[in-house]
Amino acid sequence: MKFIKTLFVVLFFVGLSTPAFTQVSLVPASHQVYEWLHLQRVKGNITNYSYETLPLTRKQILKYLRELENSSTLNSIDSELLRWYIQEFSPEQLVRDSRNTYTTGLKRPLKDVVKEKVDLLFSSKEPHYFVFNSDSIQWAVDYFTYAGALSANVPDQNIDGSSALIYRAIRTYGTIYDRIGAHLEIFNPTVDEAGLLRYHPEWGQTFDGRRIGERSTLFAEAYATFQYKQLGIHIGNGDLKYGTKGSEAQILRQEAGNFDWFRINFDTKYFQYTFIHGALKTETVTVDVDGYPGVRSRISPERWFALRRFQITPAKWISMAFTESLTYSNRPAELAYANPLLPLRFGEYETLDKDNPIWFFEGNLRPINNLELYATIGVDDLLNFSDIFKTTGNRASEDAVISYQAGLNFTLPTSTLLNAEIIQFDPYFYTHWQFFNTYDELGSPLGASIGPNSRQYYLSVRQWLPWRSFIDVSVNRVKKGLNELDENGNLTLDVGGDLFEGQSPTDQVRLFAGDVHEWNELRVQLEIEPFRGLRLYGTFNKRIIDKGMQLNDFDGFYFGVEGNFYPGVIPFMGLFTR
Repeated sequence: MKFIKTLFVVLFFVGLSTPAFTQVSLVPASHQVYEWLHLQRVKGNITNYSYETLPLTRKQILKYLRELENSSTLNSIDSELLRWYIQEFSPEQLVRDSRNTYTTGLKRPLKDVVKEKVDLLFSSKEPHYFVFNSDSIQWAVDYFTYAGALSANVPDQNIDGSSALIYRAIRTYGTIYDRIGAHLEIFNPTVDEAGLLRYHPEWGQTFDGRRIGERSTLFAEAYATFQYKQLGIHIGNGDLKYGTKGSEAQILRQEAGNFDWFRINFDTKYFQYTFIHGALKTETVTVDVDGYPGVRSRISPERWFALRRFQITPAKWISMAFTESLTYSNRPAELAYANPLLPLRFGEYETLDKDNPIWFFEGNLRPINNLELYATIGVDDLLNFSDIFKTTGNRASEDAVISYQAGLNFTLPTSTLLNAEIIQFDPYFYTHWQFFNTYDELGSPLGASIGPNSRQYYLSVRQWLPWRSFIDVSVNRVKKGLNELDENGNLTLDVGGDLFEGQSPTDQVRLFAGDVHEWNELRVQLEIEPFRGLRLYGTFNKRIIDKGMQLNDFDGFYFGVEGNFYPGVIPFMGLFTR
């Protein structure tokens, strides 16, 4: 313990030795700048951008933006978006913004104050609520209000309605001495109809958002960082995104739900190493406390997640990575998995082979500008590598299960990104014979949401527009073998189609066995920001079941207006529609 304290003291004073204006706070993985930078990578305008390992710091993002300033191939849309993003992430701009915020100049006549703040809202400046600047500290505070609508139609759960959706939010971020960063966002969404929040892509993952009888919840993302040259030490509660992605990353998808994690990054031009150790959640139960008659306590099993990732980028047109992830439970944090140098597979052997490790091999290839090819193979309990090329039922062991992902990204001169992908998961992939070792966070899959015993074909088009705007349209076709159930919902045949049913010694692995379902999905996402402090966005989802009776059609929709302005202003009223 004394060694750890000494290490952090040394790191702290090393960080204080070179003050400068750079921002090292992390930016949530949901920020649109990551997708736009990926577009530029496919175009060949930037190199060494790791879209597969999010989130990044503001300093890292700004480095790529500065690299794009020297590009002569940006069209008018990309040039305007680049200007907006540099304004948002530039520390020099934050210094200028500090002179005119929603809390400066309030001692003047009311008429002048109101005019200045309204002009700020509809200007091209960054409309911060408060900014503090000094030689050693940069800090910003933003405030948001939102009004809109949330709608869902889920026949099997007797959900068919729409509701007003309102929230207020605060965001604060900053950097101290160029080395210590922090980022915090807090939201309190509220709807009129109980249970609807379950169908929001983010807030439906929260404690209250998942509950049928709740109309409101709290949602937060919080990150603390220490950055010194290539070394980053991060503590967070928020989204992580790891792996190649068309529809979803299969190692860690950013929509999985927030959990607490500790991360060490070491980044160079040609090599990147990541260590993550996190705490997962599960449902709580109320139990009697032994030795204390009448005393009860609410508990949940301890669950943990560990990840090691090694990525090399030998040239700007190619990158390769090996990732090993592992879930374990029912004991305190394991030192073998907290060691950033020990491979997880060796650690599992040291702990007597009782956990759930998975290996992922991935690669990105950009043979020409505007074209990117990518692939990932995930393996679990593989005895012979030749089994990767064999179908289920023909491998050396029934325990060997594999995931396959292959896709391409292609860009058009109009700032358009086209994606085509196929992804397939063998039965029992992500599962484990110990229930609490399942690859999930509070019931939500950590990896791809379609889960085991499935295949998906996916197509998407994203068109970027001026004003920090885009429209994204995607369609996918899914085939999935579900476990067979009787009329009362009891399991009659386990075919590896349920994330929470692990494989027993007698279970066979056969792709698409069981109750086969097939469906099509459509998703439309729109985001428009005509003024820097005013954002309109919405999402529409529709699922149509072609085959199978366990799943039903689904319609979901939300739309609204978000304003970044002084709290005393009445919130904008959104469009309330089905």
